[in-house]
This record gives sequence, structure tokens and C-alpha cells, in this order.
Amino acid sequence: MRVAWRPSLRVSDNPRPAASGRLGFRVRRRLTAIVAVAASAAAGLTGLVGTATPAQAANPHPVVSGWMPYWAIDAATSDVNSNFDVFTDGSLFWFNAASPTSITAKASTAALTSAIATLKSRHVKAILTVTDGMGAAVTGAMFADPTQRAAHVAALMFIVNTYGADGLDLDYEGIGSNATTSAQDRVGYPALLAALAAQLHAEGKTLAVSLSAKLAEPGATFGQQAYDYVAIGRIVDQAKIMTYDQHYSGGGPGAIAGMAWADSVISFAASAITPSKVYIGIPLYGYDWGTPGTRATGVTYQAAQNLMAQYGATRLWDPTDDAPYFSYTDASGVPHSVWYNDAQSLQARLPLVGKYGLGGISFWSLGAEDPGIWPVLQGFTYGSNPFGFADSVRSAPGGAQITGWAIDPNSSNPIAVAIYADGHLMGSVSSGIFRPDVANEYGFFGTSHGFQVTIPLPPGVHRLCAFGMNVGAGNANTALGCGNATALSGNPFGSLDAVAPVPGGLSLYGWDIDPDTASSLATHVYVDGHLATILTANQGRSDVAAQHGAYGAAHGYSAVLKTTAGVHTVCTYAINVGFGNDNTKLGCKSVTVLSGSPFGHLEAVLPSGAMWGWAIDPDTSASIAVDIYVDGKLAQEVAANSPRPDVASVYGAYGVAHGFAWIAALPAGKHTVCAYGINSGPGANNSLGCKSVTSP
Repeated sequence: MRVAWRPSLRVSDNPRPAASGRLGFRVRRRLTAIVAVAASAAAGLTGLVGTATPAQAANPHPVVSGWMPYWAIDAATSDVNSNFDVFTDGSLFWFNAASPTSITAKASTAALTSAIATLKSRHVKAILTVTDGMGAAVTGAMFADPTQRAAHVAALMFIVNTYGADGLDLDYEGIGSNATTSAQDRVGYPALLAALAAQLHAEGKTLAVSLSAKLAEPGATFGQQAYDYVAIGRIVDQAKIMTYDQHYSGGGPGAIAGMAWADSVISFAASAITPSKVYIGIPLYGYDWGTPGTRATGVTYQAAQNLMAQYGATRLWDPTDDAPYFSYTDASGVPHSVWYNDAQSLQARLPLVGKYGLGGISFWSLGAEDPGIWPVLQGFTYGSNPFGFADSVRSAPGGAQITGWAIDPNSSNPIAVAIYADGHLMGSVSSGIFRPDVANEYGFFGTSHGFQVTIPLPPGVHRLCAFGMNVGAGNANTALGCGNATALSGNPFGSLDAVAPVPGGLSLYGWDIDPDTASSLATHVYVDGHLATILTANQGRSDVAAQHGAYGAAHGYSAVLKTTAGVHTVCTYAINVGFGNDNTKLGCKSVTVLSGSPFGHLEAVLPSGAMWGWAIDPDTSASIAVDIYVDGKLAQEVAANSPRPDVASVYGAYGVAHGFAWIAALPAGKHTVCAYGINSGPGANNSLGCKSVTSP
């Protein structure tokens, strides 16, 4: 029987290492100092911030199914939401079978819909629990009649599909009231379940049943005999054995589910039903027995704590039944005996799951439990040693990078992760990087359990491994995974892309990268064998980043240098950092630098006196003055500043503003017109040419 004190409101509408064989991993996934350095190559160990690849790992084995009663739905939903990774499903205790064709809700369906949405968002199955409210006679007749069974299956499937549930849990406890109905139900109930399972399984949904505890077939009471464990076990997905109320409200005081009794009940259930389908019922409530002959009062865990505080009672522990209890005398002088359940009593019963290979446990009921049960369940689900995963090992500037996550079940804090390269300990890093993907699967432990670190390594292929370092109750560090990568290290590489003449000197540009770092390099520029300048290659080069993305774009260099006229040889060198044994010559190029006197051309003189041309002083890109002489006498000084794109196409470094034009008032007759570029900087004024013209 379920605990009798629930409200009666009705409405009409570990992962462990692989060798353990029990649990695996799952995940649906700053500058960090490296400490405890044990090798000289690790002296510069530094973590890099980056976006981690979502971890892929084997699944752990959640073991918890829990009834979520309508009268405590907010608290129960919060339980599942906060500890979703240990749950197989949540059974929403919400519906009552009023007749073979009528399934009614016990409370607001709006709250039900909200709870289902929360469970689904956490990838926890939402199962609808239906109780039997028809009475033993009506239920027995329905079981015996194929037509009524079919109608009942249709009614049950209707609520499943209406609310988008993942399955059903039939909690039909009132059957088998006498010898006749018991025999009838023993045959008819499996027939109903078989028809229901066929439809649920066709939709990929789950069928669970709640079964009264017994120690043998067919059972000691009519109620026990109504359940054919073997026949039912062949059909259902979950058989939830109500392993509680050994001492119930109408009897004498004692453990709600003594350990020896619970062990015997589950031992028989696992012999009659496939053990992986069996869920042991775990009570989260207690009873307060007072005046002899009166029914005990149901108490929650918190109510028991309040009673102890109110009456100054001391919590005691029964080592035989593995259950807590205490006594007190009330204000009327009546002695009371209170037995209840807490995290310690749960801890004592969890080994039964492994002992018999059960599917898990089923709580009656969520929403008012000892909060200490959740750390116990996390430890049981994941073991006591660290777990996690090395997501990736890949090449990275300076060596090789390893990324992953790690959790120790004994703590929600980040743990140390030891990094090995080629079998040698390089140091450890904290698993403190924000990993929301990990939190989505292991929310109980928080969000900061990622690690990412680059290990400085010489050029070549290296094997990196990560180990989660145990804290707390575990007995081993856990291998998180290994991988190979080619270290990005060695001498710099890059290019001297171009060298070109410019007014008064030359320009150059290029790029370089040292594989040991993503930082910009020092770059030395030599002209004719002599160091001319030192640059930092930190200018943006998106084309370089497209080819060498791990290093970013800030690897370009450029400069304009003043130099003398003539042919020069320009060479650039990238200066090595980290591993590598030499500075790298990026290239050499020859360039002819223009300098000295102006040059250009007086292109035309017309009889009308109109004339034009162009002029450049090689020492400047600025426009210069041009003197016009007519018949040997200075006639006009003009500025060579008009646009001449044709000139710029040949002398691009000087720009376009180098054209000149003028109209002279020439008397009739033959004349000689000459143009001179006026020098700026080294050199002298220089002739641009002369032309003869006859003016009419």
C-alpha cells in the first residue's frame, strides 16, 4: 500500500574507468597557469582560451525513477530539474481510472503540462501514473472482458497522446480483494498489460507497473496473489516493487522498510522478473506512532527534523533495519515513536541495485525528501573516482593542445588534470573553464569543469594524455583520454612579398610566423648587407590567417626606408623564438631607387601658344614647379600638379598630380619653347625638352 496520508483532491477534467563494467561517460559539452611542472620543457606551460569541441563519451547509467505527486509538484519538478542526470524518468502521480472508459485528473492539468515540459527539456522521460479508482469488482470485470480491456487501453492511450507523455505507470493497488477477484485479476491484468504494451511500444513509449511486495508466488494474501510476477514481468518495461510500509500506519512502530525484509522482497522479484526491469521502491517518508490503537501520522523528513528540535529528541540508528528513528513525549504525556528515512538509509539500500542487477530505484515520493540524498545518488551514479573526457588533441602554436573536461563526484569544484607528453609528466591544469555542454548533462556539479592547455614541444608527432586527479573518497586518478598531434614548433617561416622604389627610397612588405607562438615576431631588414631597421610583424594579414588560422592575422610587416639612388638589395629575417635553431631568411629582392634631378617631358607646343607636359622630381611625390622659356627668356613658372593617370601608371609611387599646361601669347613668327623641371632635394634643375613652333 502507498502511504495513506497523501491529500485526496480530485478534479474532473562514473563514470568509472572502462574496466569497472558498470558506468561510462556521457555528455550531450583563459589563461591558465600550469603548476607542479616536472620537466624542463614545461617551464613555459600556458593554457589558451578557445571554444571547446562538445565532448563525446559513453553514457553513465541513471538509476532513479521517482513519483512526482500533484500536491508537491513544484518541489518534485525542482528535484528532477536540479538532478536530471541521475533520473531515468519522472512518474507524474496525476490520474485516476474512474471507469474502464473514464480517466480523470486529480489536479490542474496546467501544472501537469508545465512539469512535463521541464522533464522533456532535461531529457528525462515523463511517465503518467494512473491509479485504480473503479473498485475491485468493476476492475476485475474489466480485466475479464476483452471488449472492456480494449476500451480501457484506448482511454489510457488517449491521455498519453493528449499530454505528449513518454509512457504510463499503472498503480492498480485495489485489485484482488477476495479469492474470486484475485484469480480473475491474475489472468486478466497481464492480458490488459499486453494489449497496452503493444500500443505503447509501437510509439516508442514505456510501460511501468507498481507491484505489491511479496516473498513468493502466488503470495500470502489475495492482494499479492492478484499479481503474477512472471507473466507481468514478460510484458512491462519497469516493475516498481513497493518495498515500503513493512510497518504501516495501521500497525505497530518500526522501520518503514527494514533492510533484511527489503532484501528478501527484491531477491524474489529479481528471480521472477528480468532483474534489469525491477526497480526497488525507496520510501522518503516516515510515521509518527503515538497513542496505541490509533493510526500513525505520516511525516516528511523535514517534519521529523522539526519534531526532534521541538522535543529535544535524539536521532538514533537501527543497525539491523538500517533506518533512523527517535522517541519523544508530547505535551499530553503520550510517548511517541518516529521512524523515517534519510540519506543514510538510502545509502544502505543502494547496494541492492548492484547485488541483483536491478534497473534502479523508485522513490515514493519526491518533493519532501532529505536533500542529502542527491549527493549520495551522484556518487552512486558516477562512482567515487573522477570522470571526464579528453575531447581533442591537436596541433597548436608552440606545440600541441589538449582540450577536455573533468569532474570528481565528491566535489562541485574544478579539479586538477595532469598532462603527460610522450609518457612524461608535463604539469597539471585546473579544470575551471566554463563548459555549458557539460553542465547540460551533469548540472549537479556546476558549469566550470573544462580544461584547455598548450604544451610546448619540439617539432614532430607527440602523444598527449590527460588524467583527472582524484579528490575525496575515490582511490584512483582517472585516464581521460590520449591523442596524437604534430607539434607546431621550429624555425620561423614567411615571405618578403615585395620591394618597390618610392620617392627618396624604397618600400617593402611581407609576413612571418614562428610556429612556437601566435604572437607577432621581430623582423630584421637588411639593405645591401647592413641592418637598416627592426620591425614588429603585427599588421593584419587576412590572407595569411586564411592559410594559418591557428596563428591569427597579426603577422604582416611593412616599412618605407630612405636610401640613395641606384640599385639596392633588400633582405628580411624572422627572429626565432622557442624551439628552433636559426633565424629564417624570408627573402631578398633588388630595387632601383630613383634620386637626383627632375625628369619628365614637354610633350607639345601648338601655334596658338598652348603647351603641356609632365614633370617629377624623384626625391618627392609632391608636385614641382616648371619654368617655361620662350626664345631663351623666362616667360612663365607653372605648377606640375594636374592629374596624369598615364604617368601614374608608370611611376605609381609618385601619384597622379604631375601634369602641367600653359598658353603663351606668341607674336607672329618662328619661336623656340623650352621647359625646365625645378629641382627639390639632391640634383639640379633639369630640361624637360624644347620645341619649335611658328605662330601665324
